[in-house]
Amino acid sequence: MNVKEIQLSPTTKAAKAYLEDDPQFLSFFEYEYKNQSAYGSRYEYLKNRTYNRDSLVHALKMYNERLVHNEKALLQIERLRDPNSVVVVTGQQPGLLTGPLYTIYKALTAITLSKQQEKRLGVPVIPVFWVAGEDHDFLEVNHLFLQKNEKLTKHQLYDKTEDNKLPLSERSLDYEKTQKWIEDVFSSMEETNYTKELLETVTVLLKKSTDYSHFFSQLIAWIFKEEGLVLLDSAEPQIRMIESPMFSLLIEENESIHRAFLSQAEKVAQFDYGTPIERNEDNTNLFILEDGQRQRIDRVHEELFLANDKKYSKQDLLSIAERSPECLSNNVVTRPLMQEYLLPVLAFVGGPGEIAYWSTLKTAFESVGMKMPPIVPRFSLTVLEQKYSDWLKGKGITLEDALSKSLADIRDEWYIQQKKWDIESTAKQVKDDIESIHAPLRQIAEQLDETSHKLATKNLSILLDQVEFLHQKLERQQKEKYKYELMKYDEVGQIVLPNHKPQERIYNIFQIINQYGHEFIDDVKEQDLNINGQHKIIEL
Repeated sequence: MNVKEIQLSPTTKAAKAYLEDDPQFLSFFEYEYKNQSAYGSRYEYLKNRTYNRDSLVHALKMYNERLVHNEKALLQIERLRDPNSVVVVTGQQPGLLTGPLYTIYKALTAITLSKQQEKRLGVPVIPVFWVAGEDHDFLEVNHLFLQKNEKLTKHQLYDKTEDNKLPLSERSLDYEKTQKWIEDVFSSMEETNYTKELLETVTVLLKKSTDYSHFFSQLIAWIFKEEGLVLLDSAEPQIRMIESPMFSLLIEENESIHRAFLSQAEKVAQFDYGTPIERNEDNTNLFILEDGQRQRIDRVHEELFLANDKKYSKQDLLSIAERSPECLSNNVVTRPLMQEYLLPVLAFVGGPGEIAYWSTLKTAFESVGMKMPPIVPRFSLTVLEQKYSDWLKGKGITLEDALSKSLADIRDEWYIQQKKWDIESTAKQVKDDIESIHAPLRQIAEQLDETSHKLATKNLSILLDQVEFLHQKLERQQKEKYKYELMKYDEVGQIVLPNHKPQERIYNIFQIINQYGHEFIDDVKEQDLNINGQHKIIEL
């Protein structure tokens, strides 16, 4: 395994500004993640805050004990009792078979940063993966893509309740249907020395799971079993009980929090960094469970709220927060505030989209007497077999160009340089000449009568169609000479940018583990990757 770093321009203006240290954009954040002093300063800030550590440890142990691979995670959880301990947190919706690769890269970044900061600060730093089990958009997470024969195929698991708003942590697994889907996924992969054992592992973990969110946690825990990655499902009732006072605060200060968010979001938009979070005047940024359905709570006025046409007074919501906090959940605005209340967050690891929406939250933190943590960009990786790297090098195509341009466009430019005859220009000239030579006949026909005019026009169309037919035939004949090289461009293009998107947004980790074994994860961890915002190429 070989690692190369390249500079790629992020796809969003917000992420680009953040990674390139744009002072204007950085003003929307509390800390500069590249500066080591930021972590020391953050740690000093955390020392003056208090956390319900005993209850947190108890809740985390209860959840992680339900995971098959939990030994090292349980040791990490116990370290949270130390009042000097802090966490690096990241998170994601629970996707099937862990979803796209960026989920794995988030966890890798959190683990790497935790180790680095533990060494530098001399205190326990624990990596925590926040599983957003309260999320209810099953259609967003019920599929994955696999590469087969240079083509991507979508594998989707259908569920009779997929359109409703049932939280993923409460969506019971259909074991028979899910097992069949997993078998179909594995049958679409190339069979390797790892396939049988890998399928057996996934099957065992499926049978040990209760819901889709739990199954996701089982898989993440297995992948990072040697790292002690702590899994936290935000929908767990024990976690919700600890969060009860914060839910009360979010309800009491709802309007001031939202105003703070709207104000900063407006500034971010004014500087043309986009609108990463929908700005709705009435949104409380909270959800409530009604008959098993997760409904957004809107504010009618200071004392009256509405969720799916059901009315709640502020006191109603405060009573729910106190007695049944498991019925409440957060959105992207209040989730970071809840993390800050629950955990001693040294840093948060996120992707480009998360960097964008965190840019709107600094004043929301301040409105409840908190400071936003350092926001650290997750690893961005491309996995490339050496044969593809060598082919690109042989064609004089840099890795930067391969990842920032379309190889289809590079292919077309290459082909134009190779072909001997410019058949397209010649065909166009012939068509122009035919139209010019044919014009006197059309003029005569037009003067004779309408029928003759239509006949002449059709005659010209037939002549031009015949020339176009010959044009296409000759182009195919000429292109046939370069058929295999053109196909190679397409093959490599689909590997590097599947469906014209970064690998990390399309590929799934299990196809990689099936090809290279679980050792792939261990090998990547041993590379001691730099957390510097640069794109990494993993050559195999």
